[in-house]
Amino acid sequence: MIDLHCHLLPAFDDGARDWTETLEMCQLAIGAGVKIIVATPHWREVKRHGSQRMYQLVAELNQRLQQLDWPLEIKPGCEAMLSPELPAAWRQGKLPGLNGGERLLLELPWDYLGHNWLEQIYQLQLAGASLAIAHPERTPALACDWSKIQRLAELEAGFQITAGSLLGAFGTEAEKIAWRVLKQDWPVAVAGDAHDASYYVMARAYEMVKGKLGQAKAEAAFIFVPRSWLGGADAS
Repeated sequence: MIDLHCHLLPAFDDGARDWTETLEMCQLAIGAGVKIIVATPHWREVKRHGSQRMYQLVAELNQRLQQLDWPLEIKPGCEAMLSPELPAAWRQGKLPGLNGGERLLLELPWDYLGHNWLEQIYQLQLAGASLAIAHPERTPALACDWSKIQRLAELEAGFQITAGSLLGAFGTEAEKIAWRVLKQDWPVAVAGDAHDASYYVMARAYEMVKGKLGQAKAEAAFIFVPRSWLGGADAS
């Protein structure tokens, strides 16, 4: 499996506090059958610390995993909140895509999208970014209006559903929307969005999707769609 969304870099954003917690998160992921994690710190923290620091931490974490002989690889990325500055940052190479590629993990404002949110989406796509919309089922401004999710799908955005949402961890409405998105014929990936070592349910979510929607859908959401967004990284 591939986990496209994880805040595991130590003391970098609101995720892992230190290296101990980072490695605990890695252990949980390995136990769940995850072979690749994309480190996706919030872009505001990438700007604050510098992207070079983010890449250094990813490299150091991979080195530690190799020394421990743990079967896990970390790829770089970020989670960016939609804002007018993103298109220019993307063109300038300052905004890290997933695994350094063209797919950007994009979070939308939670409560109010603003009158020009679609224009900002257009401009980001014109700049060359392909979009993966982070946790639409947990974003109230999207979850309360299915037509907005449909509009994003029409614009060829992909969607990243949080594993816990499929298990009801974020309430019944988020659970309902998560399954509704997953059932569509859209590119959808399921990811952990873990911020600490207290809760990691990728394996449980995989089994639930497999049981409800079949093995092909589970493999698509946990392996094949994420793999395509990373440029074909091997994580069967």
